[in-house]
Amino acid sequence: MTLNLEDGKQNICSPNGDPNKGLYYVDKPILKIIGKDGNAFAMLGAAKKVAIENDMDWSAIQKEAMSGDYDNLLRTMCEYFEVQ
Repeated sequence: MTLNLEDGKQNICSPNGDPNKGLYYVDKPILKIIGKDGNAFAMLGAAKKVAIENDMDWSAIQKEAMSGDYDNLLRTMCEYFEVQ
């Protein structure tokens, strides 16, 4: 479960969508890729959409994400986004 605040940039999340487990704040945009297509290009496409919606420097994120192997891509996604 994710609740967007009025500014749309800060989010309140509940682990596994269970509101009884306590809420926590995340200061990164949420990127929902868990359970989706694990293809690197599909992941980059989803990340690009979220990055542009949140006025992030997509070219810098893309350059870092594509500078290594698949594990580097995953680390980069976790660095810039709240991956769910």
